[in-house]
Amino acid sequence: MLLVEVVAKCEPVFQPADDSLTEANLRAFRTVLEGANEAVDALEVDYTVAAGDRRALVKTLRSSATQALGYVKSNKAWATPFRAVKMAADKLRNYHARPRRAGDALSPEKPSRTRGDQAYVELESHLSALIAAVEACPGYAPPGEAIQLATLEAQRTQFRALNELTTQLAGQLTTARETRRRLYDGDEDSLAVKLQAVKQAVKGQYGP
Repeated sequence: MLLVEVVAKCEPVFQPADDSLTEANLRAFRTVLEGANEAVDALEVDYTVAAGDRRALVKTLRSSATQALGYVKSNKAWATPFRAVKMAADKLRNYHARPRRAGDALSPEKPSRTRGDQAYVELESHLSALIAAVEACPGYAPPGEAIQLATLEAQRTQFRALNELTTQLAGQLTTARETRRRLYDGDEDSLAVKLQAVKQAVKGQYGP
């Protein structure tokens, strides 16, 4: 924070009427700012990783839906439950979460749980519908592990956990960014306020 370095070079020693503007306290405030920046950076990384893991799992689920649909379709005895499998598989394969707009969770200062996050929750419901539909096929026991019920159920559990984690991180990121914003340009005790106060204190001590 350049303000600290400027104050440190003042001669004679800068002695503001407001103790919060002393060099020592400004250095302490700089540490607070650095901590706020680090908190935001860390949460951005965590959010990006979780969101990436979730997108990767969605690709896997769509592939599994196509494979399960083909397996069920191959057995004429499952003609009746096939309709429910196809409906669930089509919803799972064709569903697209709306992309975040500028101002949403990964933009500079406005993360929030948006329509995109809710869409992933809906996607989970389509997966549950697919699982229920294949369970209705008598003797459903595919040789491929990718579409076995145990695998699909494990993926649903993983997907639910990623949804919860991503939503939690988005909320934490919103809070961290708002905290940082207030520290930089809030109406009270922010860097912007301190900067103006130091300017006035310098004029008062050293003249215009």
